[in-house]
Amino acid sequence: MEKKRSVGVRVFGILLILSSLYKSLGFMHQNFYNIFKILMQPLPDGIILVRFYFGAILQLIAIIAGIGVIFFKNIFRKLVLFFGSFVLYSYIFEMPVFGFRNLPKLIEQKVVHTGIAESTIWAMMIIPWLLDFCFAVVILYFFTRPEIKEQFK
Repeated sequence: MEKKRSVGVRVFGILLILSSLYKSLGFMHQNFYNIFKILMQPLPDGIILVRFYFGAILQLIAIIAGIGVIFFKNIFRKLVLFFGSFVLYSYIFEMPVFGFRNLPKLIEQKVVHTGIAESTIWAMMIIPWLLDFCFAVVILYFFTRPEIKEQFK
């Protein structure tokens, strides 16, 4: 008798793949590192660069993990849990300490150079942050439920 497989696992796998592909496009944008560098001040340039590349690699890992959970491989479920945990860590500790504190500097430069409204820049930062944060919480909750864990055995 075949195990019952959750549709939710496949849905979360596909959502993880799509969101990571979308974020990977951001890493390829020529100006993204400069924005990241402003947001992560006062960290040294070397640490900012390592964190930037780690974030890019993490998106690749998330794509691979998303594919793996679609096929119900437990190692990839654990990788998704690591990914979700790291997102929560970085959004709870890094963003308030560095990102939101440095956002006014970014706004000052963006408003002067591009004419984008200040409220638009805040929205462009806060809305994706909230979506990512909520997605990570839901992923951690969903993939740690006993009935979901059982499907990966």
